[in-house]
Amino acid sequence: MLLGMPWQFNRKAKHDGFKNKYSLEKDDRIYTLAPLTPKQVYQNQFQLKKSYEEEHLDSTKVEEQAKQHGENVRKSENKVSHELKTK
Repeated sequence: MLLGMPWQFNRKAKHDGFKNKYSLEKDDRIYTLAPLTPKQVYQNQFQLKKSYEEEHLDSTKVEEQAKQHGENVRKSENKVSHELKTK
């Protein structure tokens, strides 16, 4: 996404205040930037939230598995050391 305003001036962009659209030329092609509709904004936010939750859930699962693995290793080490002490 374009941030800030320099692209407006570097590309000689034209703003249509009535339609709220920007037009600019790059590589001999004309591009028109238009705002998102409220429905598109909602869909975008919904998808971002869903992907964030999936990533967060995946990282939580990995952390839990690592913790469980660490506990299993400690239990097996304790068992081995206990067996060695009893011999």
